[in-house]
Amino acid sequence: MRRAFAVFALTLAAGLPLAACGSGIRGGVVLRPSAIPRGKLIATFLRTGCSDGRDANESVFIDYVQGQDGVPFLVERSRASEWLVVRNSYIESGEIVFQSLRENRGRALQEYRFPWDGRTAGRYSLAMSYAAPRGTHDRFRVDDARPYVICRLRRVDPVSGAPLDTSLSADKGPTALPGPATSAQGWGYDGKSFAPGDLVLIDVGGRATRGRVVQASGTAYLVHYEGGPEGSNEWVAPSRVLGQVK
Repeated sequence: MRRAFAVFALTLAAGLPLAACGSGIRGGVVLRPSAIPRGKLIATFLRTGCSDGRDANESVFIDYVQGQDGVPFLVERSRASEWLVVRNSYIESGEIVFQSLRENRGRALQEYRFPWDGRTAGRYSLAMSYAAPRGTHDRFRVDDARPYVICRLRRVDPVSGAPLDTSLSADKGPTALPGPATSAQGWGYDGKSFAPGDLVLIDVGGRATRGRVVQASGTAYLVHYEGGPEGSNEWVAPSRVLGQVK
């Protein structure tokens, strides 16, 4: 993996989850879960402890993935039906830094920084004041940013959602857990595309049961079965989703 990062020290960029590439997101892409490239999940982080409290109402998970082509990328996911994918990265002092830019509706720079092996916690920042990007339109690096929002990226277990960095134990835990990351093909769906709020049929012991998608990760769907008690949600593999109820 170190060799792949050395070769792709400056990779393709992606943007903020506010618009598509043609709408002012420099080098950015916002995709439905089914369209996100496959890869190997290296680590999952929870954005927490934000200086402006933006993490208080909804959990945002950051998946750090090594693509099948060897290029690392980052997926920022929440309950939204489309997620941000960032490929623009560089290595600095043993850390991998992902950056994305929005250039309409006000300038904004998002930066995600953590050890290149993903083993410990990192930092997220959002800035509107920063130096001019160096590089090309899609392959760039921004220095001298002045962030107005800073959050911790707390490493969590991709199966249980439990924190893996005990030094941050005082932080709040996730309000919804990421799905399992142990599928045979690694991170990514098997050609199915369901978003939070979709009503689907789930194979439960050979019987088709109606359920509603609550959240999605790169490897599973969190569903709530119709008529089930509140909060009785289950992570299911895409292969158990028989189809969508229109």
